[in-house]
Amino acid sequence: MEEFVEYYENKHIPLIYDLAGSKFPLHHIRHYVRRNSPDPAITTGELSNLQTFATLFKDKPDGVDYDVMVEMAFEDKTAWEAFVGVFALPDAAAKLAEDEAKFVDGSKTSIFLVSHTATSERK
Repeated sequence: MEEFVEYYENKHIPLIYDLAGSKFPLHHIRHYVRRNSPDPAITTGELSNLQTFATLFKDKPDGVDYDVMVEMAFEDKTAWEAFVGVFALPDAAAKLAEDEAKFVDGSKTSIFLVSHTATSERK
């Protein structure tokens, strides 16, 4: 997990900054999944998310097969579309795909828009 975070923070995010320029989101927050130590009985092969269970409040430990959840905020829909448009350009798309191939399983990536955000704070 440390290698994933290291790459994401020190290689991927700087690339996104460079490619997006002024179209970078207002914020790009990464929430990394906390994982338990791997089963000591597993001694061969590369560790996977199925071997290092997420620390969960509620769900099945093997139900979390991702390492990070990203939250991005934009001024408005137009700003979001401009950001997405950068990565539709062939050069940027190729650079992004080459980078993500180094540390992301694209078949497990989901990106979606939310309709609104609600926050509750301690009283």
